[in-house]
Amino acid sequence: MSQRLMHWTLALGGLLAVAGCAPGLPSVRFEQSNQLFMERTVEGIDLDAVLSARVPKDAKICLVSMESAETSDHPFIAEIEDQLLTALCADGYAVLERDGDLLQRMIAERSADNFRWMRFPNDMVVSQQGAAVGAASSGWLATGYASGYDRTTVYGANADSVLALETQLAGSEYVLAYRVLECGIVYRKGPQRGTATRDGLLRLHVRLANAKSGQLLYAGNLQSTHEDQVPGVSVRQLANFYYSFYPSNLPLVRGARTEYREIAGPSAKGGDKGELR
Repeated sequence: MSQRLMHWTLALGGLLAVAGCAPGLPSVRFEQSNQLFMERTVEGIDLDAVLSARVPKDAKICLVSMESAETSDHPFIAEIEDQLLTALCADGYAVLERDGDLLQRMIAERSADNFRWMRFPNDMVVSQQGAAVGAASSGWLATGYASGYDRTTVYGANADSVLALETQLAGSEYVLAYRVLECGIVYRKGPQRGTATRDGLLRLHVRLANAKSGQLLYAGNLQSTHEDQVPGVSVRQLANFYYSFYPSNLPLVRGARTEYREIAGPSAKGGDKGELR
């Protein structure tokens, strides 16, 4: 073997040895994701400290946002409210539902014996003015929305109308309102080389009011922080850890496939990767 060939052989062997000894990227699981990290951050908000001395356990209470009149499924709001409501129920409080979608579902159960099919008007119909509202009400009757149902039209400034529905649902005795002042995650350099400190914060302004009189029983800011250490190279993975959903073919809905499909690869049955044509 020539000296040059021997040199390249030794160099290649050294590179392979180094590659074999180099540690791989750390394994990241969904339990470490930023989503679950934020859930644990929200769990640190101690609502019981506000309520325990002011609200009897059997009193009816509801949780509402001060920033929006309508409930929302926006992930930001949903994650906060889901955890706060979970904590209130776990602490034994009588919590009333105020999610708009669920309220419609429960109003449909008003009758003691029969299910009432409900079709609610959209915002454009409700916001119509004057006689247009009265004319539109016949359309609600035709769709089964208000048939045999108690309803009151309340007129306000500029003749805008509000449709008030009497329901079978209980009214709240106390209203627990919140405003999101700060919420999120920041990363800082970790205590050890190659690590990062993940720092979560949720800061809320909270007000507790007597629903009958409007008297404020409490107003103040609540804060929760959560911290852990993660590998620095995993920061991007943790921030983008989402599962993808793969639906079934559903041939009766989508229609049966008629085109020719071939899997190009070593095996069409095993776990081998192949290219779909």
